[in-house]
Amino acid sequence: MRLLAIETSGLAGSVAAYEAARLLRHIELDPRLRSARTLAPELHTLLAELDWQRTPVDLVAVSAGPGSFTGLRVGVVTAKLLAYAWKCALLGVDTLQALARQLEDQIADDRLAVVLDAGRGQVYAARFRRNSHGAFEADAPTSLLDVESWLASLCAGTAVAGPVLVQLATSLPDGIHIVPRALWLPDARGVALAALERWHRGERDDPFTLVPRYLRPSAAEEKWKARGP
Repeated sequence: MRLLAIETSGLAGSVAAYEAARLLRHIELDPRLRSARTLAPELHTLLAELDWQRTPVDLVAVSAGPGSFTGLRVGVVTAKLLAYAWKCALLGVDTLQALARQLEDQIADDRLAVVLDAGRGQVYAARFRRNSHGAFEADAPTSLLDVESWLASLCAGTAVAGPVLVQLATSLPDGIHIVPRALWLPDARGVALAALERWHRGERDDPFTLVPRYLRPSAAEEKWKARGP
């Protein structure tokens, strides 16, 4: 079973290739450049190195949001095109679920809160609890919250991860464990792990209907609606 994973929910991102649930190659996109410029060339490099251009891929997995509006569009459209061209399965996974999955073997905590910057004083947030198999399961769905509301929802004994902690770390309540900074970013490897779980449950997404999950309108859409009919 061959899997190609794409993560572009932020300004940069990464891609990864798996075979039989084993990581073959992982490439980080240049954080100095937008994923719109780097994703296609790095995918070409990865596929050429593995000689996957002429061999079938079984599943394309992509971070479907929330996250950067442009980054998500680039990743999701690329994944849909590849799945359609290869006639293979497609799965879009929640960005915060992917980050939680990649932290399972990196931290010992049983409760985890994952958070991404949504701008305008808001965050994308989700809570997870470790199950009897050691995997993080969603304790609350991914939602859009005001920063103050999210901080007030945290309870002692919870681990917290996410790039927005650069701004919020000093505001966290007592008893919160901050995950090491090197583990804050969503990664294509987490996308692959989250997608494999859905794959084994028999789930598939339609390349014609899968769209990024933004959780709110873009600034351009809000301005357009404010103009009236």
